[in-house]
Amino acid sequence: MLMIIDINALADDTHRLGFIQREIPDWQAFYRPELIEKDTVFPGAAKALELAIGHFYTPIFIAGRPESTRGATTRWLADKL
Repeated sequence: MLMIIDINALADDTHRLGFIQREIPDWQAFYRPELIEKDTVFPGAAKALELAIGHFYTPIFIAGRPESTRGATTRWLADKL
């Protein structure tokens, strides 16, 4: 069975929110690869994913991030999960 997962449901990006919670959001800064790689995993998210895979679910990861963040996002997934 497939399980579709929005990466942003796993990644805690609160340390980057200051860039977009202003009068003129700075999306370029928000999506800087070196900052994406510093995102943490929400508590329990990795364990939930592990349990789902243990029950024969195949995760399909999706994201609404710019293509320019693919490398940082891929590294984040490999490092954090």
